[in-house]
Amino acid sequence: MNLSELTSEAQEIVGLLRDYDEGPFPEEQISRAIDLREVITPYLLDALRETVSNAKKGEINEEEWLHNDASLFLLSKFREPLAFDIILEFCYLPKDIAEEVL
Repeated sequence: MNLSELTSEAQEIVGLLRDYDEGPFPEEQISRAIDLREVITPYLLDALRETVSNAKKGEINEEEWLHNDASLFLLSKFREPLAFDIILEFCYLPKDIAEEVL
């Protein structure tokens, strides 16, 4: 699922999470994302899947990965079973790449 397929509210939330890098935890955006769980979960899964795929190829794109912390947090909060295999793939990345991604 790409960003253009999300509702306008979900697009806004994803954009805010993507732009989050450092600073206070984005509580408001996380709360809104939780409310849109069904809409936002496929996007979060795809984004995480793409991150792991690119990392395996050695393609490190910081802009793509700025929202990984939020994605991992939300998918864990949702107890999303489809995220399990993706997270395991991430865990098998070389340590230096995994640290750079997060």
